[in-house]
Amino acid sequence: ILLGSGDETGQTSLAGKNLYPDPLEKLSAMEVEPASPVGFYRRLGYCVVGVVPDANGAGRPDIWMAKKI
Repeated sequence: ILLGSGDETGQTSLAGKNLYPDPLEKLSAMEVEPASPVGFYRRLGYCVVGVVPDANGAGRPDIWMAKKI
């Protein structure tokens, strides 16, 4: 299962940041608030597999997560 979780409320360390030139480096150091959507999906067994910088506007990435079923 693959899903995208945006960070509309600044609950990850990626929000409001310019993720270029190395988005994967910033993704690997991402900090997440437990109450965020990413934290919720992690508790359900999903893992972060990628990021699309500025997918929802400047500084608003889409964080891709997946879970094997």
